[in-house]
Amino acid sequence: LVEIVIPTQLGQTLTIIDNGVGMTKAQFQQRWMTIRYNRTTHQGMDVEFPPETKHTKRKAFGRNGIGRHGLLCFNDNYKIETSREGIQHQFNVTTREKGKPLAVLDMESTAYIKRGTKLSVVVDKNLPSPAYISQVISARFIATPDFRISVNGEILELEDHPGIVDSCVIKCD
Repeated sequence: LVEIVIPTQLGQTLTIIDNGVGMTKAQFQQRWMTIRYNRTTHQGMDVEFPPETKHTKRKAFGRNGIGRHGLLCFNDNYKIETSREGIQHQFNVTTREKGKPLAVLDMESTAYIKRGTKLSVVVDKNLPSPAYISQVISARFIATPDFRISVNGEILELEDHPGIVDSCVIKCD
């Protein structure tokens, strides 16, 4: 389950929350903070599900970590809270640290019962359209109907996707 909250105006917070397995501090450093981290090489092709989840195998989306820092489109820093093995880690990622393309400003760890990951960013630029985001996401996950996604509290019915997400004319000379 992935829950996405898209704000309606600048200055509000965009959040993405999943109920996956989360990451340890070491996994965060290796997986999240390594530019061009190769997921397939280090974790394999399949998704890791929580032990009590009854899922068949599913191939992971993404390969080289291109989208993981996508929240930087909305602000120069964002927050990650990820919980695994009874510990929640909070990280603030920024591009504002002099001499570093990406940096973790502060880290905090506390005992926590749940697991999963939450990303949050205050949207200071490029306010996204919830309707457009819903269309793009439902197109991306249309072949995975057991993958549930909600945008602003509305569950996306992936099998009811309208088809075309966007179109444009390409001129060839």
